[in-house]
Amino acid sequence: MAVRKVTLNGLLDLHWSDYVEHQKLRQSTQDGYAAMLENWIKPFFGEMPLQQITKATVGEFFSNLRRESLSDNYRKNVYSLLSKTFDIAVAYDLLQFSPVNKTLHRPTVIREEKPTLPVEKGV
Repeated sequence: MAVRKVTLNGLLDLHWSDYVEHQKLRQSTQDGYAAMLENWIKPFFGEMPLQQITKATVGEFFSNLRRESLSDNYRKNVYSLLSKTFDIAVAYDLLQFSPVNKTLHRPTVIREEKPTLPVEKGV
């Protein structure tokens, strides 16, 4: 089987709209995905052939996001989108496995306890 040199931009051009349509994503979700793709994912990965993107490349990408001081929650959203993107590549047999790895790359979001109102006794 000949390996096709599809870039991440090529993958998105070929299959992203089908994925969005199949998932029936809300417009707000589509807009959020588009912003993450345009601002972070495409500038870093866009012209790279999928076959050349490794776990180390993905790790470098997330190190860059940390240096940009993006919130943990936003970085986790970017992680989820990037993971979905590579899952699409695997589904279309453009890759054998995704270079995005939960253990290595998924940002941890620490949730702070929200203050509660005290319970009054004898009311």
